Amino acid sequence: MSTRTIRYSLVLTLMTCATAEAQKAGAVDAVRPLASIQRSTTELPAAKGSDVAWNDLLRTGEQGRLRVMLLDQSLISVGPKSEVRVVQQTATSNQSSLELTYGKLRMRLVKQPGQRFQLRTPTAVAGVIGTDFGADASVPGTTHFICLEGEVRISSSDPNIPGSVVCKGGYMTDVKTGQPPAEPTPAPQQHMENWRRNNEPDGSENAADHTDHH
Repeated sequence: MSTRTIRYSLVLTLMTCATAEAQKAGAVDAVRPLASIQRSTTELPAAKGSDVAWNDLLRTGEQGRLRVMLLDQSLISVGPKSEVRVVQQTATSNQSSLELTYGKLRMRLVKQPGQRFQLRTPTAVAGVIGTDFGADASVPGTTHFICLEGEVRISSSDPNIPGSVVCKGGYMTDVKTGQPPAEPTPAPQQHMENWRRNNEPDGSENAADHTDHH
């Protein structure tokens, strides 16, 4: 094989990888006031209508909020001071996932036949199918979950820690480092309303949940 052929093959491979990495997952539905999308080594400003690709890293600042609509019409809302990676496990799989590094995230997922979605945080793994729930990993060592509608099965991110719980609509639970999930408890109505408003780009500025984790 000639040197030119090898170089051409390498370039073609790199181009194919770049295309796969930038495979569209959805688009920005709303943003306020500023947020960014990191794609590989490039950081892009997030604007309404901007494409979001699988493996993109979404970031918001102190007052930032960002909402993304996936191709299946599911909504991912990233709250203030948060970082979320949009991950597709395999190109042929019906299971996709998000990774919440820190901050707040709300997921409103459209139920699709055979589709599964997973959320990973530093302390927990949540398996979801067609539901509306929030996760808060703002406090190191703890993830707070609140289920607004549907159900979410939650376990520790450490595979050596057994046990899982099903968090149903109107309930909440915490998962701490090195521990199984706490038994879900009823969520106060005001807490649920705060989650519906304060982590949305078009939510209420005056609501009180900026420091409300529980």
